[in-house]
Amino acid sequence: MITINFHTDKPLPFLDKELGTHIGLLAGWTVEADTDDDHYRNTLPLHTEAAMNYVIFGYENKCGFNELSQELDEISAAVSEKLTAQSGFRCTAKLTELRPDERSAQFMKQRELAQKMSDPAYAAAELEKAMKKAQETAAKNGMSQQDIENLKNMPLPDLPPIPDDLDPIARAQAISARMEQMKQMAMNTSFAAAPAAQNAQSAPRPKFCAYCGSALPASGSFCPNCGAKI
Repeated sequence: MITINFHTDKPLPFLDKELGTHIGLLAGWTVEADTDDDHYRNTLPLHTEAAMNYVIFGYENKCGFNELSQELDEISAAVSEKLTAQSGFRCTAKLTELRPDERSAQFMKQRELAQKMSDPAYAAAELEKAMKKAQETAAKNGMSQQDIENLKNMPLPDLPPIPDDLDPIARAQAISARMEQMKQMAMNTSFAAAPAAQNAQSAPRPKFCAYCGSALPASGSFCPNCGAKI
């Protein structure tokens, strides 16, 4: 009896009906084969991937990934049947994981965001949250209330306008760009110090104490004669 556990290395293309495009799928398998043939042990992952490719193809353009991910037992049974027929001895394959590859997962995430952003109320709420977060970041960086007001009123850099058409992906991309710009403004924009603070920093150190007239040392914060703060 052979038992192996493995994950596929190359994504399997799947035509997702809900998305209307191909995505890449990665899978995890536990496979048992009623044989002690070491050669078959080494080639069993390849046989399993080939069988999976054949089975998954039957689902193409008939359902989306979410629906497909609910059919792991059915896919496992079909792959087991095909492996058994090909090898001539009993094989049991169990699909332990089925997920989009990194690129497909990112596309699906963006598509989901685009669908949400097509709702003007949702988009406005996201922009408001982004501005609030930017203000909180500004406050943590020691910016004054006036600085925060300047940040709120600062015009955004030139960006493509948020489209009014029904293309949700274009809307999401434009809004996301604005959100990123607001985040960068809060983190990277430096505001001029208040005039009083500038004057305090630029004023020369006094040579004599304003209270007792004693000569002051080159360093220190208090007069050594009367103790007044310099």
